[in-house]
Amino acid sequence: MNVGHPSNLARLVALYGGQMDETGKIVKMPDMDSIRREIFSVSVSDAMTREAMDDLYYRHKLILEPHGAVGWVALDEYRRETKDRTPALCIETAHPAKFHSDVAKHAGVEPRVPESLKAIEDKDEHVMTINANYDELRIF
Repeated sequence: MNVGHPSNLARLVALYGGQMDETGKIVKMPDMDSIRREIFSVSVSDAMTREAMDDLYYRHKLILEPHGAVGWVALDEYRRETKDRTPALCIETAHPAKFHSDVAKHAGVEPRVPESLKAIEDKDEHVMTINANYDELRIF
């Protein structure tokens, strides 16, 4: 990931043969026909996200964090619209404990904090700035 340009859109454009500059301008168009054919997109509101977190915990005792809930809603919408019943995975991007207050508020459960997260919670953060230069990065 280019942390200076963390947009998923830039990665999708590149995946389909296009190029987006750091300002978000597409300098080489991606294969739009393939994108339209291969990618399903849906808008997921905050209310839908919260509802998914509530519902999945209530029905299945599954704890979703907000990003995972968005993915779940999108998968559900895809299946509803396409009638596709192919087995699928919905992978979360973070541990529910990272979003402790959201999970506790919307799923009504306290997520267990894994030892690996506990171990870094109280550590001091150290930030160092270097120039955008490969040799300087290599030396660092």
